[in-house]
Amino acid sequence: MIGVTALDKLYPAPKDGKPGNDAVVYSIVCSNTNPNVTDSDVSVTLTAYMTVGTERELCTFDGHLCFGNATEGQYINDNPATVVMPKGSTKAVIIELIDEDVLAVCTISPVVNGVNGTSVLAQYCPSRVIISIGGTSTKPDESNIHDSYKDGDEWMRTKSSADAAYGSWFRIVGEKGTDGEYTDYTFNLSKDKTTKDAYTVPSNLKSTTWTDAPQVPNTDYPYLWMRMERKNLPASTAILYEQKYTYVRLTGEDGKTVKAQYSVDGKTNWHSPFATGDIWMRTSEDGGKTWGAAVRIVGEKGDGGAWTDYRFNISSALTTSSPLTAPTPLGRSNWADAPMATTDVYPYLWMMVQKYSDTTTKDGQPTYMRLTGEQGRPGQTGGVGPMMYYAGEWQSGVSYVRTAQVVPLVSHGDDQFFYFPAKEGTLLNNEPSSSNTDWKQQQKVPLLLAQLLMVDFGKIASAVFCGDYMMSQRGRHFDTSKNAYVYDDDYKSFDPTTYEQSDDRDWRPLVSIDFKEGLLRVINMIAIGGQFQDVDVEGKLRASLFYSNTKDLTNIKDYTIDPVNEPANCFLYNEPASGHYFVKLPKAADYEGLEISFFMKWKQAEIGIPRLHISCVETTDHLYCRCSATYDAGSTERRFIPTFDNLNIGYTDFMGTSVTVYWNQFIKFKSLGGCWYAIQGVFTGE
Repeated sequence: MIGVTALDKLYPAPKDGKPGNDAVVYSIVCSNTNPNVTDSDVSVTLTAYMTVGTERELCTFDGHLCFGNATEGQYINDNPATVVMPKGSTKAVIIELIDEDVLAVCTISPVVNGVNGTSVLAQYCPSRVIISIGGTSTKPDESNIHDSYKDGDEWMRTKSSADAAYGSWFRIVGEKGTDGEYTDYTFNLSKDKTTKDAYTVPSNLKSTTWTDAPQVPNTDYPYLWMRMERKNLPASTAILYEQKYTYVRLTGEDGKTVKAQYSVDGKTNWHSPFATGDIWMRTSEDGGKTWGAAVRIVGEKGDGGAWTDYRFNISSALTTSSPLTAPTPLGRSNWADAPMATTDVYPYLWMMVQKYSDTTTKDGQPTYMRLTGEQGRPGQTGGVGPMMYYAGEWQSGVSYVRTAQVVPLVSHGDDQFFYFPAKEGTLLNNEPSSSNTDWKQQQKVPLLLAQLLMVDFGKIASAVFCGDYMMSQRGRHFDTSKNAYVYDDDYKSFDPTTYEQSDDRDWRPLVSIDFKEGLLRVINMIAIGGQFQDVDVEGKLRASLFYSNTKDLTNIKDYTIDPVNEPANCFLYNEPASGHYFVKLPKAADYEGLEISFFMKWKQAEIGIPRLHISCVETTDHLYCRCSATYDAGSTERRFIPTFDNLNIGYTDFMGTSVTVYWNQFIKFKSLGGCWYAIQGVFTGE
């Protein structure tokens, strides 16, 4: 916090000074208004000064004038005085210069450094393309990970310096989308001010080419026209009235010509143009046939008197050493006649006050005063007014109801206005018109061009916008007294600040989109088709790798199954070379109910034997198998002999080690109760 010193305001002496004498100003100079007391006590020196006109001197303390510690309720008779701010103190101390009244104030606000935080580390990688039956998709290329961003990188993952592992990958460069629909505006000049209709090109154009920028009308071509063309329309979208272009005239007809004459006395010798000494003027709108009353356009010169000049500038300085010292640095090279907006670099607005005894003679030095303080806390959110919505063309037999929440807006034939009810209530078979006081008029805006539109609790079509959300007008809440959901249009009770923490007893829209977080929430959804990327739906249905494509691991010696980034639950080794292949199952507790299958196909004629070793990525996960088959080492066919006579053999836990699968064998594992079990194929007695 930055302390506020007595230099922010001038305190006139309550008894000193008479009319025409110099003003007396008392001030406190503080050696440090924000002492850092993180590691030790800090002594702060306070000095009281009295300024008479342009002369400043040290105050002499007597029985009346002294320092007062308003925080502790103590008096200090030393000048200069020392105040000690204890180590670790966060309490501000207010020192006052007092006589019979408070003459100056200084606030000392100690500062204590905070605790250092943790840093964030990031890694980047480009994308790789995944080709599947449903099409192509992109995934992080984990074979090309690096710690600094490079051209072509599209994925990032982060961790804090206190974490052991990085988090999940997320995309930071979006894929290029298709061009959207837009309207093209071009311009031309014409001699004609009207056309047959809005879809007919005006005649007598200045050029056969329409330009991207408006042109300046002239005497030969006095009217500026705009042509609008909709681009990139969907293939199934029909062009309005089968017309490619729409034409709008932007400039109006020329106004009336006004002639003016001038006179010295307002009665005789009227002439034009204006000449030195002329004081009066009269005008004519009919070319000089008739003239209006004379009006004085030059005022009488008055006597020069005392006055005060106020000028403004912005600065990064919160205080100055005295009211006679300009703040520094300044945001503008010159002091301006009007206040200007502050900036992040120059957050304070200052005013310079210079008194004059007559037109040109300065009365003393200028003084400086800061007009803006430190930023305060945000105020409470104001109430929301009723929402206006378009109810279509007015029709008899339709009730138009205005409430405290909503106001219907209707059009009426070719009228250039919309109409809405003048007050709350219902209008039925009450036709709107300019003379009907039951309705109010709203000017139509046929064309709106905007780069940014900000609407809060506003309605566009049937959607309501509030904060980061676009939502439906209709919603529901659970009524505990009825033990059922109640549906209504009470969208005014929607609170975007507590939406994520609210429960079913609070009003919730049937449909909402959180544009800030990218979340869609709907009460019900019917999807004719579509694709879910890395499906993870919870509620009545949980789908997670119930079915996936087969992943070929033939040429991969060492592989860890990652269902999130490489979703698959069926793995094939298609005639692999001889040698050892290693694969790790994911953490069982994270994928309860997931089934993972392996199959190794091998040609007997090949030399060498491939072996697949299966273990868990978490060495503390249990891996249960039934050792119910034995290898017949003496057989030339290299066969396994199931021990069908001992099917009641129990499961063996291979936690921390692996099990080996040979050629032409199938095995399926399933996550049950946070453990992996061999449930089909070899090791199960089949």
